[in-house]
Amino acid sequence: MNGAGKDSEIAAYAAEVAKVDGIAAVTPAQTIGQDVRLVAYESMLPRTPEAQKMIHDIRDISSPAGTLVGGVAADYTDSQDGISSTLPWALAWIGISVLILIFVFTGSIILPIKAVLLNFLSLAATMGVLTWVFIDGHLQWLVGSFTLTGSLDTSIVILISVVVFGLSMDYELFLLSRIREEHMAGKSNIESVATGLQRSARIITAAAVLLAVVFAAFITSGVTSIKSMGFGVALAVILDATIVRALLVPALMRLFGERNWWAPKWMQRFTITH
Repeated sequence: MNGAGKDSEIAAYAAEVAKVDGIAAVTPAQTIGQDVRLVAYESMLPRTPEAQKMIHDIRDISSPAGTLVGGVAADYTDSQDGISSTLPWALAWIGISVLILIFVFTGSIILPIKAVLLNFLSLAATMGVLTWVFIDGHLQWLVGSFTLTGSLDTSIVILISVVVFGLSMDYELFLLSRIREEHMAGKSNIESVATGLQRSARIITAAAVLLAVVFAAFITSGVTSIKSMGFGVALAVILDATIVRALLVPALMRLFGERNWWAPKWMQRFTITH
């Protein structure tokens, strides 16, 4: 393609970019060495769902060979697309691993499923409170002032979820370990749950308070993402150690009765005796 043809192709591409929703203006092409640069100005914040759609629309336009779309909005779009494409696999890996490990530890089919479902319930409640605080702008008297962006940082949300999920499983194993020991000693399900909860409640509560205090210190940060991480983890840990472990877990184990400890005989050989 000769120079005139290339210039006309770039001009046509720039005209199409200017028509994309969210583009305020496109500067004339600038030649830098062997490269040609176009600068497009968006009319919205770059780290938003609207900017992400804008980048997708730009990349759907037929463009000259070798065209690259960069900038803050493009970086945000690439990170969001990468997370959304791999997150289901990561969740599946975590869920399956936890189900297998808790089954090997307890010899139960029901208890691993209950643990995963309650952990997701606890995370959902935490994300709801984070949305109420850091998107709707409540509780600034408690967490301090911060910039309202209308969204939560995706990487921080995932970090909170992973950390809280791991800590919640620690508390779950503390509690189930004591309950299973009592049950294997010959006590009924009701007696095992009551005794196990009584003997593990103090260590779970102490560990939760300690972790909550440490992460709550992040709330003093002037960076909104760090502030939200500290608040989210502290809240989730306290919520998990009180409402989930102290109320929901014993209540569900009482409801299921001896079925808590059921598993097919052929699977029982894969469990750990402790």
